[in-house]
Amino acid sequence: MLHVGGGGQPRHLHRDMTGMTRPSAAVRRFLRDRRAVGLIEFALGLPVLLILTLGGLEVANMALMQQRLTQIASQVTQNAARGTQQMDEADIVQVFTAARLTAEGTPLIQKGRVILSSVRLNPARSGQWIEWQRCTGDVKTIRSAYGAQGKGETDASLQTVGGIKATDNVAILVTEMQSTYQPIIGNAFSVVSAGRTLRAVSAQVVRDRTTFGIKNDTSLPSGSIATC
Repeated sequence: MLHVGGGGQPRHLHRDMTGMTRPSAAVRRFLRDRRAVGLIEFALGLPVLLILTLGGLEVANMALMQQRLTQIASQVTQNAARGTQQMDEADIVQVFTAARLTAEGTPLIQKGRVILSSVRLNPARSGQWIEWQRCTGDVKTIRSAYGAQGKGETDASLQTVGGIKATDNVAILVTEMQSTYQPIIGNAFSVVSAGRTLRAVSAQVVRDRTTFGIKNDTSLPSGSIATC
């Protein structure tokens, strides 16, 4: 429809020659406006970006915790294997204190367990024997994968410890460390990390000692001995 003003000129054309309604100027401006496209695309991509970034941070932190766990297990084994003198209960306390200092700032000890075992050839020479075993860490339900203290002493139930066998006049010190990973961001990435169990095992042959048992010459009270 054509409206004619006072000057005889058309003021506004609502329909084209085919009779179809043409969009108003405001609608045409809206359709041509691209200023918000970038913002909309960013809003759509932001969740994916956050998942990739935070998930990557979580995986990296979990790798660092595994590295720290392995370091602590190795440190415990090496410290316990040092020297030529028979181990004393006070020595074990010092070894575990050093482990806790190394783990300081992390929940590895609070959410895990460190198990130190001394393994020898049993008296019958028929298998391996866990002569003594000491532990630290707050999760006391965690047990050694090789058995408790005394396993293999009177039978051949323990033939190897992680593929290693003690022979005459040597002992093997084995440290097992296990901890439940605690996410830094929360459980939003539980599929990636939450509840994951971190494990490390370290072993070293002790050759320089003539007595491989453990003594208590310092008279530590039973409550201070790090039994498992």
